Amino acid sequence: MRKYFFILILLLSVAFSYSCSIIKNDKCWISEEKYIKVKKYFNETDSLNLTLQHLKDEHWSRCEINEAKYRLIKEFDLEKE
Repeated sequence: MRKYFFILILLLSVAFSYSCSIIKNDKCWISEEKYIKVKKYFNETDSLNLTLQHLKDEHWSRCEINEAKYRLIKEFDLEKE
């Protein structure tokens, strides 16, 4: 019985640490130079969706895209799409 309890605790701790690492990688910092490029592209297209798609096409990480989206929404008073 103790063996199964130990295995259960181990599995739960692994699952918890994995979920924390996913959440942790959701937001990150991007440099001012990168954000200026994002802002320039947003001003050219006037579309948040096109800007985010462009960042995906440029192989930005998910957390960088989320940070750029957050900053654009905050700076330009956009509604979340």
